Amino acid sequence: MWISQKDENGQGADNHQPQKKTRPQKTNYRLGLGFPKALRILSRKYFQQVFTRGVRFPSKVLFFQYYKGKAPCRLGITVSKKYGKAHDRNRFKRLVREVFREIYEEVPEGLQINVSPRLPRTNIQKEQVLADFLEFLSTLPKE
Repeated sequence: MWISQKDENGQGADNHQPQKKTRPQKTNYRLGLGFPKALRILSRKYFQQVFTRGVRFPSKVLFFQYYKGKAPCRLGITVSKKYGKAHDRNRFKRLVREVFREIYEEVPEGLQINVSPRLPRTNIQKEQVLADFLEFLSTLPKE
């Protein structure tokens, strides 16, 4: 005798599909220690846009290239192998990202920034990077 799945064990065959768990969309990137993709320059197209249309600003430790666009404020980091070994390049990128997170509130909207080290040195301190970022932001034209 055939028993339908609905009547088997006295239970109805309710939809046994697992419910999709939806996360609330996080639109405020100004808090926390993460560095989401929305705040990064990722594709070659946008790096080229900053290089060709952007304005250059050298400082003591960092070299900035920036472009004022309509997209949200984003950061790109470029470090060549001339800078040093991989762990030195990664440390530089971590320092720049950390400082960018701290000053993100002060950065004007729509600014695309690419940062690279000015000199191949491995003993850059966070205070030097922060001072260069603040100097860079103070020289931006006010709207």
